[in-house]
Amino acid sequence: MIRKIKYAFMLLLAMVQGVECMADVVLTVKNSGQEQRLEVAEFDANEVWKALGVAQGSPVRVLNPYGLPEACQITHDNKLLVETTVIPGGTAKFYVKAGTPDPTQSYTVGKLYPWRVDDFVWENDRCSYRAYGPALQRTGEKAFGMDVWLKSTPYPDVEKRYAVVYNGHRHSAQMRKEGRKQEADSLDQVVSLHLDHGTGLDCYNVGPSLGCGTPAIMLGDSIVMPYCFKEYRVLDNGPLRFTLELVYNTEKIDGQNVT
Repeated sequence: MIRKIKYAFMLLLAMVQGVECMADVVLTVKNSGQEQRLEVAEFDANEVWKALGVAQGSPVRVLNPYGLPEACQITHDNKLLVETTVIPGGTAKFYVKAGTPDPTQSYTVGKLYPWRVDDFVWENDRCSYRAYGPALQRTGEKAFGMDVWLKSTPYPDVEKRYAVVYNGHRHSAQMRKEGRKQEADSLDQVVSLHLDHGTGLDCYNVGPSLGCGTPAIMLGDSIVMPYCFKEYRVLDNGPLRFTLELVYNTEKIDGQNVT
């Protein structure tokens, strides 16, 4: 895909009362394509901090030309993210100031669900994804790949989906203790993640496959399937970017230890 959005920044100096100088960084986004673009622009936060004259890692605010706050995020690898919408052939400018960013809607989040056999699920405003964890591997279930869930809402809803399942299973477990097996089975079906409760559903059966883009090793004409992750580390958790590091168990492949 040819990128049609260009990012740049420049320093704007404004004299305040003729004595002290306040530095703002101006971020410029240009759309040289023929279609309107809505995407997250990425800038070098190190250069922004340097231009502002503040310490590395300092919080910043991003404003549009009308002085209204824009969604932004500084990532673990020192990128400043800004949500942009630019018309064909147009240019958008954003002004960066030192200070705590304004509260904004989170478009992407992720979380580990230990009670759900260590599922780790993350989502954005378009789709949701699941990686299977150590607790599932201990059960012996053969689930290797990344799962993908459909969604029809522009806001996070995975935690709510899991809450529906968790509460439903608690009630159905009590019903089984009382001998109400048929009612318990019915409730488990009703709260299932595989049914659309108004925000989307899990309709993809990963099974013993690589699912949605899981990496694996090719050994001759065979695939060495990865199992569930061993450890995880969340590097970024919204509002504009989610980044997750998963470490898998070491496998002996063709005489070599591979992680």
